[in-house]
Amino acid sequence: MNGKTAVVTGASGSIGKEIVKGLASQDFRVVLACRNLDKGLRTAQELKIQWPTAELLPMELNLASAHSIVRFVEKLKSDNLQPDLLVNNAGIMCKYHTLTEDHMETTLATNYLGPYLLTRLLLPMMSPRNRKIVNTVSCTYRIGKISRTFFDTAPERYGRFRAYSNSKLALLLFSQELLFRHAAQNVQVAAADPGVVNTPMISMQAWFDPLADLFFRPFIKTPEQGAQAILSALCSNSSNLFIYHSRNKEKIPDRLQNSPEQKWLWEATEQICNTWLGIRFSD
Repeated sequence: MNGKTAVVTGASGSIGKEIVKGLASQDFRVVLACRNLDKGLRTAQELKIQWPTAELLPMELNLASAHSIVRFVEKLKSDNLQPDLLVNNAGIMCKYHTLTEDHMETTLATNYLGPYLLTRLLLPMMSPRNRKIVNTVSCTYRIGKISRTFFDTAPERYGRFRAYSNSKLALLLFSQELLFRHAAQNVQVAAADPGVVNTPMISMQAWFDPLADLFFRPFIKTPEQGAQAILSALCSNSSNLFIYHSRNKEKIPDRLQNSPEQKWLWEATEQICNTWLGIRFSD
C-alpha cells in the first residue's frame, strides 16, 4: 500500500465505481461511502476479484442526512482511518420536490449541504501531509443562480434542472471558499466535471426515454470516461482551483471569482449547520 486513504462518496454508482477502480489500481486504501451498504459490499466484492490485495472498506453514508454524516465521520475515527483524499462524487437530480429528515430539499441536501458538512467535519482529521478534496460539479453550474433565498426551496418554485444547477454552482463556490480559507494549511481543492455520462441520472422519467436510450446514449461518455476527470483532478498538484475534464482543465470563470455570494453562502451554510442541525466545526 502507498499508505494513503481515500474516501469516495457514491462509490457504488456508475462513475463512483470507476473512481474506486482507479484508486485501487494505485494502491490506495479506499472507503466506499454508499447510501446503500449492501450495494457497496457487492461493489467491493466485485472489485476484489480484479485487485485481490486492494483494501476496500464499504461504509454506509447518506448525504441527505446530517445524522448519517456525523455517524460516518465517527466511524472513521473509531477505526483510526485518517483520509488523505476526499472525493465528493455522489449526486442526484430529483424529479419532484421532496424533503429530507432534516427538512431540507433533497437535491440541495445531497449535492451541496451534505458535501459541505462532510468536508468540514473530515478536514480536521485528514492527514496533515497532503489533504486533498475533489468536488464533482457539472457544466450546468453555468446556468445556476445563488441568491439569498437559496435555502428557501418552496415546492411551487421547484424545478429539477434548476435545483440541480444551483446545487452544482453552490458546490463550486464552496470549493473556491474552502481553498481560500485553507490554502496556507496544505489543503488542495479541485473541481471535476465528468461531462454527460451514461448513468441512470440522465433518465427523464418520461415517455421518450426509450427513444433517448436508442439515439442518445450510444454517443455520450461511458462511466469510465467520465471518471477520468476526477482521476485527473486527483493526480494534480496545483495550488489553484481548476475544473478538470477528461483531457484538460479550465480556470474558474471570471464572473465567479471573488463572487459576493461565495462568502455569504459559506457563512449561511455554517449557520444552518450550527442552529438547525446543532453541528459546530473545529477547523
